[in-house]
Order: sequence, then structure tokens, then C-alpha cells
Amino acid sequence: MRNSKRMYALFFTAIMVLGISMPFMMSTPASGTTYQIYPSFSVYLLTPSANPTRQQWSLLITNNLKGMGIDAHQVIVPWSTMYARMLTPAANVTGKSYTQGGYDLGFIGWAMSPEPNAFPFFHSSQLAPLGSNYYLLNDSTNDALINTIVHDTNQTSRLAEVKQWQQWDYNYTPNVVISYEKEAVVFNKSYDAFAFQHYFYPVWPAVELWNNTARGTGFDNCTIAQTGPAPQIGLVPWLSTSYYDLTAFGPIYGPEGFGLFGYNGSFTSVADLNAATVPIMGYANYTVTNGGKNWTFWVKPGIHFQNGEVLDGRDFVYSMRYVMTPGSGSADSGVYGYLTSVICGQNIAAGIAAGYGNKSVYWAGEAGTPGASLPLNYDEVHVNIIAPWAWGLQDLGMTTILPADVLLNRSAGVVPYSQWNPSNAGVLQTTAYNTGVGSYWYYMKDGTPSTNTESRRTGPFGAGPYQWVDYNPTTFVVHETKFLNYFDRSRLEAAGLYQIVNYRVYNIPGISAAIAALDSGSVQILDSQYHLYNSFSSLDLSKCSYVSYDAFGVQEMGFNLQHPLFGTGTGTPLGISDPTQAAAAAWHMRRAVELLVPKDTIIKTMLNGYGSFGITTPVTKATAGFDTSIVPRNYTYSVAQQLAKTEFEAAGYSFVPPAPPTFWDSYGLLLAVVELAVIVVLGGFYFLRPRKMA
Repeated sequence: MRNSKRMYALFFTAIMVLGISMPFMMSTPASGTTYQIYPSFSVYLLTPSANPTRQQWSLLITNNLKGMGIDAHQVIVPWSTMYARMLTPAANVTGKSYTQGGYDLGFIGWAMSPEPNAFPFFHSSQLAPLGSNYYLLNDSTNDALINTIVHDTNQTSRLAEVKQWQQWDYNYTPNVVISYEKEAVVFNKSYDAFAFQHYFYPVWPAVELWNNTARGTGFDNCTIAQTGPAPQIGLVPWLSTSYYDLTAFGPIYGPEGFGLFGYNGSFTSVADLNAATVPIMGYANYTVTNGGKNWTFWVKPGIHFQNGEVLDGRDFVYSMRYVMTPGSGSADSGVYGYLTSVICGQNIAAGIAAGYGNKSVYWAGEAGTPGASLPLNYDEVHVNIIAPWAWGLQDLGMTTILPADVLLNRSAGVVPYSQWNPSNAGVLQTTAYNTGVGSYWYYMKDGTPSTNTESRRTGPFGAGPYQWVDYNPTTFVVHETKFLNYFDRSRLEAAGLYQIVNYRVYNIPGISAAIAALDSGSVQILDSQYHLYNSFSSLDLSKCSYVSYDAFGVQEMGFNLQHPLFGTGTGTPLGISDPTQAAAAAWHMRRAVELLVPKDTIIKTMLNGYGSFGITTPVTKATAGFDTSIVPRNYTYSVAQQLAKTEFEAAGYSFVPPAPPTFWDSYGLLLAVVELAVIVVLGGFYFLRPRKMA
């Protein structure tokens, strides 16, 4: 009898365990919103490591692709890898997929000019690595639309043409513009907000205009923290496209030392744009003749570089020639392809071969140029271009001026300008002038040995308000100091500006660490790229303030338009079965992926509403020419999934429907709970019933 009771207890316990475990032993099917695409394919989403918020939406999009059954992977890489795979790839990986050394989809942000210019991003003459067309878009209709825009010097008609191009671009979908940025800069309470509201990109950082109202001890020192290190690519503006480098080299060249002309005033409304893009910042004059093809600039005398040399037209001329020299390194930033197109025409190779560039940019009286017959005048420079250019003043008169002292260097360490060629590409990039590490020798530009001796420097120098001190490659801190011979010093100081003596750039990757540094006083400014929209509650507003503004920033996800799935379409089922439909299949693939980019969710949650729905690059809601008639494609996730499924099917894919739930999937857990309750009751009756005393 006792054994039978034991057997009953063991049996009872086994049934209890089996009943409770049964639902968990069943295989769990995919959820009702998860599809399985067939044939399956892999896609890699290349994401830079310097921006945590961008990584968040990259992961969200990756997961949405997985929800369609796609083998999607988020790949977080340093900017050097972004350049090597996507932005400035070598010839053997250009257009290749991620698994072949290139990229499939890539995330990037752009800071735009006040008036949009699609030419450097989308024209076929600007294909990476020579230009910024990293999508590798090569389409005759697109080129024709852009050509009309760039040669139209009438702003009214040009902006109407910009709207036509936007319609084409948004339909073609070479990229997915996620958002137009509403930036926020956080700063120590002692700083006046005006400069941060009115002097953001492209005049950023404008340190000479930052106004510390405290006037107390230490007010003349200022450190800005940013999410990425500087120098990231380099300290020569011609060679770098990094926003993070701008904070370091911007003060060295400055709005006036940056080119013959600079930006002026506020960029807070579209009404300011026309005035903002054409002001003269202290420089003498310019004329445009021959239907917009011949530009003459007169350099204002008395402007000094930070090595004591006077800036003149030779610095301008050699800077322009340097950029247009194959192998100078400017191709890595896309500048070579762009500027040579402006001056030499869209057939860059033919223009260079014909002598445009060197012979089209010269000072008055320079031997061997069209200016040889003019009276010698180093302050009068000429630029002859092939055709009228809509942004001639900006692209010619506002280009960065490097010191000819470095460009014409005859000393060891930098190859002389006349010897630059592809075989020694990168020589300037590797010197301390660009890296800030080590030192280099140079001669003064007139080359007179009796009056100008060999000099040694440890970093770049320009004609801007701040000069180089040093860079610590271990702590990623750049240090610069006020340039006392800056030509605009008296005017700025009389206005109560130009107070900061020591300026530093500090890389703090994490938001929490950056806020802590601000609270402790070790930094005074937090750069806009921290995207602090969800962290305002963490700020101690007794110590700091912040401003926000509609910026010229764009956040996008770009397609590799030579990719067999998203570009050529030759790898899609439809493209394989009918090669004549391959391009159409690729278009459906891009539209499907776009549908799975939840822009609304990204803006409302990750950006806390600090942004607006993206349409096209480079036109933003803050720039002129934005087409408000374009209806954004924006759907709830469930609807977007269904529409994306239709687009994938149009490219030849099919979907295995989610497996219906089994009986145990639907009711197993409920039955287990009921069974457990019954067992507890019966068990209590069995084990707790009254027993006789022995």
C-alpha cells in the first residue's frame, strides 16, 4: 500500500512537470508580422562609429529588414573604413558589394550650403572617388536636369529648376533622406546665446564671435567637446570632408582667411539666404565679364598669415592649382572633381589635358599665362571658366587659401608643387601641416635666401583668428591660441568680441561623459552632433543653456547604385530571368527598403522631434528651393511592411507566409496554468488531509 502511494506520487509529479513544460517544448514559429523572403539574401548596413544616435536608427532599420526575413546586418565601423569602402574607395572596390570590399547601404550626414547644389552629390562627373557621388549615380536625365541648374545664374528660375530635379530624385530614390536636422548647441551659462543661434554651419565654429559675458577669471579659455576626434582626416580644408575637423581648422583659416570672400549675417531664415551667400568680408572687389566666364578678384592688402607672411594673389593661385593637380590628395575629399568641373568643364580629363586649371587661374603679369601682358600685380587674380556657373562667387571667391610658403616648399618633408603627381599622392596629407603631429620645414614664398631663412613649424597656419599650438594624439585635444596680428582684431575687440585666448577641441564620445564635463567646467561647449534632444532633462540649467535652430544638415542612408540588388538589379530574381527588367527590379528594391525606414519614429523618438521629414539631398526645409508639393511616403509599420512586400515581389521575390500558430502555441500556456491550479488543489487534498496518529 505504501509503495503504491509512492508510485502514485511519482506519477502525479511527472504529469505535473510534463504539463507545465509542454508549451515550452513546442517550437515557436515566427510572429505574425515576420515574413520569410525567398530567395533569401544578405545586406550589410555600414554605420560610422562617431554618432551614437545614427547607430540607433541604423539598428532599427536593420531589424525592420529582418522582419521581412532578410539576412540584415548592422556593421559599425570607424570613419576610415567608411571612406575606404564607400566615400573614396580604391578602383578595385568601387561599386562592389560589402562582401567584396565595398558597401551595400551606408549611413552618413551632410552639412549643406544655404542654397542647394546637387551637382557634387549626384552628377555623373562627380563619381567617387574623384567626387562626392558615392551612390555612383550615372543617369543622363539626372545629368541634364543638374546641368540646367548649375549654368543658370538667375536665382528665381534656378530655384524652380531645383524643384523639378527634386521631383525626379525623390522618385528615382538613389538614397533615403531620413531627416533634416534641427540642431542644438549646449553651452556654459556665461556665454551669450546669439552667436550659437546665428553662426552655425557653414561659418561654424566662429570662435572669435563667441561672447563670454562673465568677464571673470578664465573667461579667456574655452574648450568645445565633440563626438568625433579632430583631426579625423586632416587639418587642410581641401583634403577633409569631416565635420569634426572643421572645429579644428575653421579658426585657423577663419571666415575671412577661408577665402577671398566669406559668409555674412544670420542663416536663420530663407529670406537671409541671398544676402548670406554673396557678402564681401573686408576684401576689396571683384568683377565678372564675358557672360560670367571671366572672374577678376582684388585681394585686400595687409592680411597676414600666422607665420608673418602677407597674403596675396599668389597664395590664392597656387591653392587653386594645388587642388586641380592630380595626386594632390584633394580627390579624397571630392574637391578635385568638383572644382576642376567648375573651371575645366565636366570633361575633367580633357580640361586638364588642354591646360585649363594652371593656365586659367593666374595673377596679373604672371609669365606663361593669359595674364602675362598685364602689369604685374600680386593682388589681382583672374579665374577663367568654361561656362557661366551659378555659384561662381562661392566656389571661386570663397575657396580656402593655403599659404604658398608650404605649397611651393623647396625643403625636405614636402614635395614641391611642380613635382606633384599621382606617384607621390598624399605627400601633404602626411606632413605635420595636415596631421598636427611632428614638424616640417618650409621657405617663404618669394624664395629670397638673403631675407627669408628656413623656418620650422609643428602644424598648419592660415590667416584666420586663431593659430596652431599643438595636438595631443593620445587625448585627442587640439590647442589653438588667439592670433594677435589678425587683420580684423581691432573691430571685433571694440565690439566686445574676440575674447577667447586659448581655444581647445576635445573628443568625448559619450553623451553622459560630455554632460559631466560640462557640469564640472572642464568644457564649455557641447557640439550639436551630440544630438542631446533626449538628454535635456539631464542638463543642469543653473550652469548651462542651449539653443536650437533649423540647420542645413541632412541625415541619409545611401544605396550603392552598382550593387546587383539595389543598383543594377542583375542579382534580383526578375533581373536574372529578364535582364531587360533588371533596372526596374533594382528600383523596386530601393523603394521597398525605403518603406522600411521609419522616419516618423526616428524623428519623434530618437530625435525627440528635433528634425523634420527628409525628402532629398541637398535640399532641406531651411534652404532655398525646397519643394513643398512633394508628398512624403510615410506609413505605419504594418502598412509599410505590406507595401514593401509588394515592392519586393515586383522584383521577383516571393514570401513564405508566417506559420499559423499550433494548438499548443495558442492554448498551451493557458492549459498549463489551469493544470497547475488543479494539481495544487489535488495535491493539497492528498498531502494535507488529516492523518491518524501512530
